[in-house]
Amino acid sequence: MESEEEISTNSYEIRTNNPNYSRMACLLIQEGTRCAQEAVLMHLPERKTFVQTLSEKKKTMTDLKRQRIMSDNQYDELYPFNGDTSRIDISLWLILARYITATKSRNGIDWRKSPETHEVLWAHDLIRLKEIRNFLFHVSAPELVGEKFNEIRSELVRVLRRLGTSDQVINDHMSRDLDPQQTKLSVLQIREQYMEDQNVLLREAAEHKKHTRILIVVLSLLAAFVLISISVPVVTYFDWKVPCSANVQRLQTGSGILYYMPRSGWNAAPPKDKTYPLKKPVNIVALFDTAVILDDCRLTEDCCDQLTYLQKIAFNDTLPDIPYNYLIGNDGVVYEGCGSQSEGHATWSRNSKFLSIGMMGNFACAWPSDTTMMALYAFLENITNFDPSEMTAKPILSDNYRLYGECQLNVHNAKHNKTFPDSPGGGVMYKIRFWNHWSKDNTTHCNLFGDCLKSYVCCRQIHHT
Repeated sequence: MESEEEISTNSYEIRTNNPNYSRMACLLIQEGTRCAQEAVLMHLPERKTFVQTLSEKKKTMTDLKRQRIMSDNQYDELYPFNGDTSRIDISLWLILARYITATKSRNGIDWRKSPETHEVLWAHDLIRLKEIRNFLFHVSAPELVGEKFNEIRSELVRVLRRLGTSDQVINDHMSRDLDPQQTKLSVLQIREQYMEDQNVLLREAAEHKKHTRILIVVLSLLAAFVLISISVPVVTYFDWKVPCSANVQRLQTGSGILYYMPRSGWNAAPPKDKTYPLKKPVNIVALFDTAVILDDCRLTEDCCDQLTYLQKIAFNDTLPDIPYNYLIGNDGVVYEGCGSQSEGHATWSRNSKFLSIGMMGNFACAWPSDTTMMALYAFLENITNFDPSEMTAKPILSDNYRLYGECQLNVHNAKHNKTFPDSPGGGVMYKIRFWNHWSKDNTTHCNLFGDCLKSYVCCRQIHHT
């Protein structure tokens, strides 16, 4: 097994802390997608080609798009179909397996639940591929070691074998030298596919909720009409709140997709006091953790709730607005805090000198997920080219900006009026030390992992004691 592999390109820089994660991601995306494709094509209606079946099922697919079961992007991969199946991912193959394959080949499949151990039909294994992909999205690379790695690897190998992959192909994937470019693409595809699925689920839930409310309104109006006829007033109140996850913007940038939410998306209140304009371009980016106030948030709805709570805390502490210019959630979304037009309020002094970014969670002795770090890296890559707050080609950062953790600044935190040697946390500091813009200056003020970096288990034991 190789030592730690660093993957650095002009887009995302992905640092995998052991090669297990990289190999698992490559095996799943490359071989898993191929198996899913072959399984669907093998179970098409008799004497029908894939193109013919798509044409006949277009109304079904259009209905799925209208019902928010299929995203616009997924639909556009199929219609008009250009003959290229390489852009169809595991999620879309699973939808096709459910709706265009021969009925007899998928009878008795419950697509909404995890398969039981004894359920080993081809469709069950496609569901398992998607579940393994979702697991890899959530797990941090350093966690995929020992028993956990062996368990997930064994499950993936069993699924691929049943779907027709030979042991030779599997062993080749798990033992060959890692291709940095291919690994980067595989990890990014896992993230993109998962985020697309979540957006579909949230839109589907919102649509279902909307239809349910409409039905309730209609029934209530009918009931009201009956009651009014006998002089009994009826008042019905409904909350039409739209999920904040619907406000995530999917920005296409030169280095991939950037998920971004403006202040209005998480229902930010206006600043309560005078703010000062941020002088741009900024030469310093400072990372803070939010562990004192906020927990790690993996769902967009939770992140939005935490942001509104953080702003209320700031108001109670007589700060004019949320402390940070931007925040990064563990859902992979970049949230606009006080934005790029105003100085942040993360410290008692020097706020005019840097752009502050809050890492949502506690990373004193825990690893941030790869999703979180990829979102941070993509954001920093792109705000040197344009300002997402204004969507204009007005750079926020100078080309040679320097990246620091709060502990390196040796300044007092705005809420507690003291320095925080654990912020943004050893997990974050360990990750950013490989980035080109990170400054090595003044790390003596930081409480880093030290020897515990060599053992994730050791670090977890310290973190939980």
